[in-house]
Amino acid sequence: MGIPTTCMMPVFRGKISHGATPPGGWKFQQGSITINAPNWYDLVKNVRAHRVNNKMPLGEIESEIENQILILHPHLRLTN
Repeated sequence: MGIPTTCMMPVFRGKISHGATPPGGWKFQQGSITINAPNWYDLVKNVRAHRVNNKMPLGEIESEIENQILILHPHLRLTN
């Protein structure tokens, strides 16, 4: 039967609008490497894969990505 697709998506409870694309696209700077993706969920998956492949600690991937994007693009912050 398998795992429902929704269970495989990264869970996000943050403060960034994932419906809007940041200028230049979804990217995350990991040291000297820039990790790109067409959307938020793929960016999280790509960063996770990069860290696993390079035997790096996973950390709080979603929070780290969100913080970096909001520093560069504060207009993407969701307001209450």
